Amino acid sequence: MGTGSAARVVQTLNTESEEATEMAWTPDGGRVGFLVNGYQLRVFDAHTGQNLGAVSLIEPDRSPSTRVARGVTFSNNGAAVTFDDCPRVHSGCRPGVLALRLTKER
Repeated sequence: MGTGSAARVVQTLNTESEEATEMAWTPDGGRVGFLVNGYQLRVFDAHTGQNLGAVSLIEPDRSPSTRVARGVTFSNNGAAVTFDDCPRVHSGCRPGVLALRLTKER
């Protein structure tokens, strides 16, 4: 994480079965979340790179799932995320929200 020479790897994805499709920062810049395979949000401390946990925003119904999360944003205090729960191949998104309980308390 970071920019330029300060960037670092926090996790390597399995290139055959995992893909990061979005990333989102908390408003204070203290956490960063990566959306993996359209449904799992993996959250890291933006300063240390520590893995704070992962949560499924959408329960996959198969592989690949017919629904995906899009437009992930953290709440102002970083304790919840909002997202759109969307069909993978056509329109018809619905709003989603999920409270987070992560390893490192803020």
